[in-house]
Amino acid sequence: MVYVGLQQYLLEDINKICKSQFDGVVLGDLFCKKRMFEYQEEELKDFLEQLKKNGKRAIYQSPMYVTDRNFEKILNKIKYFYQEKLIDGVLVQDIGLADAINKKCSGIDVIWSRMGYARTPIINIDTFDWYKEIGVISAECKTKREFEVANQIGIEPYLIYGSPNYHTLNRECYYMYENDIYDGDCKRKCLTCPKMIISGENKIETTIDGYMLGLKYSYSEDIEKLYNSNTKLIIYDKNLEEATKKLTKFKGE
Repeated sequence: MVYVGLQQYLLEDINKICKSQFDGVVLGDLFCKKRMFEYQEEELKDFLEQLKKNGKRAIYQSPMYVTDRNFEKILNKIKYFYQEKLIDGVLVQDIGLADAINKKCSGIDVIWSRMGYARTPIINIDTFDWYKEIGVISAECKTKREFEVANQIGIEPYLIYGSPNYHTLNRECYYMYENDIYDGDCKRKCLTCPKMIISGENKIETTIDGYMLGLKYSYSEDIEKLYNSNTKLIIYDKNLEEATKKLTKFKGE
């Protein structure tokens, strides 16, 4: 089973996915609704209904930062989507949210996100065993080691093809901060990455990409070798065209 996770979704993307070989979709931006959705997630329910109508599965990706201010709103959204049978799973990187989802949404696939590893970087059997205690039943795995440990402890692995590499994360948008935009009218220019920062010391070019500084995806051959028809896989990419090209590595033409 292969899912796709894009940086941005338009209606035409959803329509194309419905006719594609992708089995499911990851929806929900880690940081900013403006970045992933043209109408700031107002269209999300319509997208989920369209996917369900066409037999596609959906995973909701919860925000990177969960605080007292947004916790209840995020949890209620997940409860509603799951109650309406619009999502099959939810990606989490917050312990409290994972625990609450487990208690409020019996049977949902609680998936520990690739972004959660930044908070618990040492991945071993004891780590995964603790996740299980708070209701995590699956986990994104970007390496062979993570895949093996997840299988060993009884957590279902989701292989990820397109592991995120970045310099830093920020609660505030890099693009808006660097360009002195404080009225919220960012015009979603982080999607085009117009500004470059050049590091003279390391000779690395990086872009200001919303809340991630220097975001790039890496595609490991190990993941290609680990995948089989019984494995769950998520392909992360900037757009559907590039993701579809990579899909042929796993499902053929």
